[in-house]
Amino acid sequence: SDKELPVEVRLSYQLDGKDITPQELAGKSGRVTIRMDYINKEKRMVEIGGKKQEIKVPFAMISGMVLPQDTFSNIEVTNARLLSEGSNSVVIGIAFPGLKESIDLEDLKDRMEEDKREELQKMELPEYIEISADTENFQLGMTMTVAMSDVLSEISLTDSLDLSELNDSMEELQEASDQLKDGTRELKEGSGQLRDGTGEL
Repeated sequence: SDKELPVEVRLSYQLDGKDITPQELAGKSGRVTIRMDYINKEKRMVEIGGKKQEIKVPFAMISGMVLPQDTFSNIEVTNARLLSEGSNSVVIGIAFPGLKESIDLEDLKDRMEEDKREELQKMELPEYIEISADTENFQLGMTMTVAMSDVLSEISLTDSLDLSELNDSMEELQEASDQLKDGTRELKEGSGQLRDGTGEL
């Protein structure tokens, strides 16, 4: 397609607390921070409480990153899970760009019953993923991001927001992140086989 993507993924980097371009970062050592911000550009007119309102389409963004343990250590993550896979660390993060804005989270909390408000308060709706690590001879081989619009599509954006629906959706995303982890391993193995086969050829 030649159309603009509905969600833009922006990667930014810091080395020892200072902004740096990926070209400058290649081969450097120090404390690196990688941040993935998601910009939701997809809007729709919907009817909420009898009124027409423009909201952002609720996407769930799942990103995966493979960090070789011989070049990355002391890894810390925000809005993500850190998994060990052989000689690699795998970061799987989930974000929901535009969801807070679409459901007008703060206003929704004010209008909810107290027990639901407390439950919603505990629920995180991140809009970015961040990874910090000590690195030697920095190089980043692969990142993957999957955008899913159907996981949150059945949730009603009303005062009586059913938090069980949102929890069910979170469980689906957990399963999807596990599948992405498996896919990351398979893709890495396939890349190695391709490299070896190319050398033989």
